[in-house]
Amino acid sequence: MYSPRHTCLKLEVPNTTEPEQTESIFVKGTWFASRFHLSITNGLNAWICNGLEDDVRERSSQWDQPVSEYIELAERYLGFQQPGSVYGFSDAGNGDRRLSWTFHKEGTKLEWRWKCQLSPNRKETTAGILDFLMDANIRLSEEVVSKAQSCEKLKVEAEKCLAQSERFSNEKFLGVLNSKKAKLRELRDKLSKQESSRKLPEEEEEESTDKTEIYGSDDEKSEEEPAKNLIGTSKNVSASRPRDSGDGMSSFCFQFLGVLNSKKAKLRELRDKLSKQESSRKLPEEEEEESTDKTEIYGSDDEKSEEEPAKNLIGTSKNVSASRPRGR
Repeated sequence: MYSPRHTCLKLEVPNTTEPEQTESIFVKGTWFASRFHLSITNGLNAWICNGLEDDVRERSSQWDQPVSEYIELAERYLGFQQPGSVYGFSDAGNGDRRLSWTFHKEGTKLEWRWKCQLSPNRKETTAGILDFLMDANIRLSEEVVSKAQSCEKLKVEAEKCLAQSERFSNEKFLGVLNSKKAKLRELRDKLSKQESSRKLPEEEEEESTDKTEIYGSDDEKSEEEPAKNLIGTSKNVSASRPRDSGDGMSSFCFQFLGVLNSKKAKLRELRDKLSKQESSRKLPEEEEEESTDKTEIYGSDDEKSEEEPAKNLIGTSKNVSASRPRGR
């Protein structure tokens, strides 16, 4: 079953009594498949227009249009005021009015005109238009309220989606951050292990250097003690044998030089061991040079310390031999 369509349009048209002024009219249209009905009011009077099927068919045939196209054109121009179209509501005599508007078709300006008769019941016609407007207003208000509520719901849903997306992004970011932290911890542990492994050879080197110094001091003490013992022995010998010859003194010097050479050999062995340890640990070149310099310094000091007791002993032996009385 075909359901009619309804429209209502407010128009500003020239006033028939005062052409310089305009008046407002409300045009309510009810549109069917092949006919239409119009109700018009200006607040004081009311008019009606019934477009019967025969009249509509005759008008549409004059314009070479189908009936449906003719009805659609009238509905479009009386449903919404079209720009460029001139609307009019002129006097047709006996209280009747003629509703008209202009439009262009294939470059030709045409005018749509229908005669509207004065309504026999102005109040009913005006009330019908007002009822339609009020119902439309209520319906539009309800639609506005429902749209506003739906917008609020959409806003709440959007906020929820935004919060959820932020939570997901934060969780993802935290996961990435934790993985990066774990990698940093692993790298830090590896670095600390490498530093500790580098520190161990340095500590061992320092310990070996300290031990070398200790060995050097012990050797010096051990050399000083035999020298003292030899000096005491030479004194005792010289005291016990006052008339001994110079051959005994020369044998004593040869013995002391033998002890001194043995100590030097031990120092060279210690120095060779230290250089081998340093080369096996692959220390930097600067540390190797410093350790070699230190070892050479230790060797030179030991040689000097060994030569000085020897000189002292030789001098002492000469003094002893000089102080002894000559044999017969």
